Amino acid sequence: MRTQIHTTLVCLFGIFVAFASHAQEYRSIDGTGNNVSQPTWGAAGSTLLRYSPAIYANGMDQVYNPVNAREISNLISFQPDPSPSHYQLSNMTWQWGQFIDHDMSLTESNAQNGTTNILVTDPLDPLAPMIGMNRSNYVPGTGENGIPREQPNQITSFLDASMVYGSDAAKASYLRTFSNGRLDTSLDEILMPNDAGFFVAGDVRVNEQLGLISMHTLFVREHNRLAELIDANATGLPTDPAARDEEIYQQARKLVGATIQHITYNEFLPSLLGESMLNMDSAAYNPNVNPTINTEFSSAIYRFGHSMIGPHLELMDDQGNVTEMVSLREAFFKPSMMTDEPERIEQVLKGLVMTSAQEVDLQLVEDIRSFLMLDGNPLRFDLAALNIQRGRDHGLADYNSVRESYGLAPAESFADITSDPQLQADLESLYGGDINLVDTWVGALAEDHLPGSAVGELTATAIAEQFTRLRDGDRFFYLFDEQIPQLEVTVGIDLENYGLRDIILNNTTLSNLPKNVFEVPEPSSNTLTLMTGIGVLASLRRRRSESG
Repeated sequence: MRTQIHTTLVCLFGIFVAFASHAQEYRSIDGTGNNVSQPTWGAAGSTLLRYSPAIYANGMDQVYNPVNAREISNLISFQPDPSPSHYQLSNMTWQWGQFIDHDMSLTESNAQNGTTNILVTDPLDPLAPMIGMNRSNYVPGTGENGIPREQPNQITSFLDASMVYGSDAAKASYLRTFSNGRLDTSLDEILMPNDAGFFVAGDVRVNEQLGLISMHTLFVREHNRLAELIDANATGLPTDPAARDEEIYQQARKLVGATIQHITYNEFLPSLLGESMLNMDSAAYNPNVNPTINTEFSSAIYRFGHSMIGPHLELMDDQGNVTEMVSLREAFFKPSMMTDEPERIEQVLKGLVMTSAQEVDLQLVEDIRSFLMLDGNPLRFDLAALNIQRGRDHGLADYNSVRESYGLAPAESFADITSDPQLQADLESLYGGDINLVDTWVGALAEDHLPGSAVGELTATAIAEQFTRLRDGDRFFYLFDEQIPQLEVTVGIDLENYGLRDIILNNTTLSNLPKNVFEVPEPSSNTLTLMTGIGVLASLRRRRSESG
């Protein structure tokens, strides 16, 4: 019965999407029509932009492998000891980074596209003899006739909360109740599972690990909280139940997207990059700015967060007591842990906020660098090697070429990349002394951090460039949207003073969190309930200036 109802609703919703795209009061689900003169910019299915010339072995589609990716990983990505973030960035930093990554880009892979398996040459290596890897989907008509293979972005590029709502009409419809603007949840206000017990959300990667499941649950709850307030307080809502449901849904969706944008630009990015990398004073919609994600960003540079992940998740109660330690490998694709004990969701969120991330560098913990699962089909997993190989699969140019594409000077020696003598020697050994062979993911993470920043120059520049385009190329960005002020009044929030902390407090039983959830509070400070937004920025400025 549910299937029949949803089939009908999908058709009706598709009609609405077409109408809404034309009316442009609200975003389309698939991102089309945001730019009136370039309606496909940033839309689902757009080809990833490419800043530097593609490098394929045959110039079109064959993967170029100058150095074995697992050998690179074994030499420079093994992490022997914990390495807490120098800037006291919390684990929520990488978790938010992953959450919004799943809002911006998705390029799936399939064996039909070919394979680019990574041979493991050392027979004693736990991942021997091979790390399997399917190649990414590619745009039809590329990879042949002299045209290099290009990859599509299968979701919208915009920061539009597509990971909550979906990037196509069928998914968006499936997630709704079509009553009072609400999204569908279980009785415990957690995500709805499919027949196999896996949660369904706007993005297909929702079940990857417990932290991600918790973030998805949090924002579905926030949508429904806002929908209830709109239903109770908004004036001029239609009296027809279907039209009323649609209007409430769209208003709540607009507000959720706005809060995600505000958190990203005012909390996440300043904590990660420092305050000077992204100029919010210059924010203005520009129809000549293409917001589409570029492959250098998605295929290599934005994967910096993998180095920040620790070997386990610490679940905590509201007082900060550890209730459970879950190893990272035990947290992969385990939605049943949340279904069985829904209270784990807020315990995961509390732990992410209160514990330190690892330093942004080339090193990854073994749970994601040498993961071997023998249950059923053997799975061999090295995220460092896979990041390198995925860049090659996408024909990504070398590190120096990518630096030049962003207007940065190329490195002339390995000492220009890093001041660490051992890392210099390791890079020189791996790449045979040829600095122009260095993979972009490797070079970007090997760089010394900029003063006042948790990342190096290329990473900071590329992130700032992409997020500037996502802002100024988005006609519906919250700072440019004239509907937002009235919606703020309707639901009783002020976006400029409404952060991730507030969303967590409003949708869980937690009551004790720092104002800036992206930085671990100092144990001696009284930041849990008293720190103001001004205090957060003052603390951040002091810490940055002391390091610089």
